[in-house]
Amino acid sequence: MRIALLAPLKRELSAETRGGRPRIVYNLAEGLVSRGHEVTVFGTGDSRISGNLIPVIPKALFHLPPVENEFYRHLIGLCRMMEELRKRKGKFDIIHNHLYPEVLAILFARELGTPMLTTVHTQMTSELGEFFSHYPETHFAPISNRQKELYPGLNYTETVYNGIDERAFAFSGNPGTYLLFVGRIREFFTNEGGEKIDPKGVTDAIRVAQKAGVPIKIVGNVESYAFYEREIAPHLSDTIQFIGNPKSAEGELALAERVKLYQGAKALLAPVHWEEPFGIVMIEAMSCGTPVIAYRRGAIPEVVEDGNTGFVVEDEQTMVAAAAKIEQIDRAACRAVVEKRFTIDAMVSGYEAVYRKILASKASLPAGQG
Repeated sequence: MRIALLAPLKRELSAETRGGRPRIVYNLAEGLVSRGHEVTVFGTGDSRISGNLIPVIPKALFHLPPVENEFYRHLIGLCRMMEELRKRKGKFDIIHNHLYPEVLAILFARELGTPMLTTVHTQMTSELGEFFSHYPETHFAPISNRQKELYPGLNYTETVYNGIDERAFAFSGNPGTYLLFVGRIREFFTNEGGEKIDPKGVTDAIRVAQKAGVPIKIVGNVESYAFYEREIAPHLSDTIQFIGNPKSAEGELALAERVKLYQGAKALLAPVHWEEPFGIVMIEAMSCGTPVIAYRRGAIPEVVEDGNTGFVVEDEQTMVAAAAKIEQIDRAACRAVVEKRFTIDAMVSGYEAVYRKILASKASLPAGQG
């Protein structure tokens, strides 16, 4: 198949890239190329991929010098991508949209005339769902069943779970004594229900560790330094540690450092307060043998097998109780689930099946309706 992948512009695509969305697109591109597909990636000029690359900006936005208006620069880059895609109208069998934000490419789907599949890598809100509903010809690939439940009625395909390179996240059966939190660190925001929330739950993780009397290491790209100074820094000590540079919005830990932290943790805490669309850090931890303790939000129950690869809990109190019995979880079982369900190979196979189904349905339409 001739496949166009529309990649996010904030980070480059490479084996070392940071950020969940670009890592998924990189792994998908490499997997599709290895299976003989003709893959063209529209993305940043510093991306390093095996397929064809159409650069629309010279470097990832995170690597460009600051400008007065970052929004304009990002938007201009996305518009350039659409222009490059227009120039190649009719050159692809399918276009797979992974943009951040997802919405711009969808505006061009009808004009391009090529089937477009959009993977939504964020929480499915009513605002997003309502917008998507105006484009019934566009296909949407959910990364969890929960996404479909949040806004039913869209032109959904089968669910395709995210996958990782399990070889990079090697198993360890000899953990240390600390808990681990990995996630974006950003300011509180108000959700659709009117609640003020800490989406990834780093403040909950700190309280859980304190109540459990267990050390915790915190890793994450700090998107709001004011939040870090107010909510995290006052708690830091010998037992509550922030790993990395809190003044970096990108996160500076190399892959090998992150893997070592996963391998040494007795559990990963994921006290999320939003409708988590998937949660890549959970399968990275499980690949290393580290069980996950997470709140029952979003896709958590689909990713974490309660009592087998960790515990799905309701609140802070039950998370503390779960931490006290985490040794009941077999670390080898965590690894086995990743190898069975959450590999790059499984993800690529899932998307291949979706592509073929979309193309088969197009071929069966009467002339002029494809």
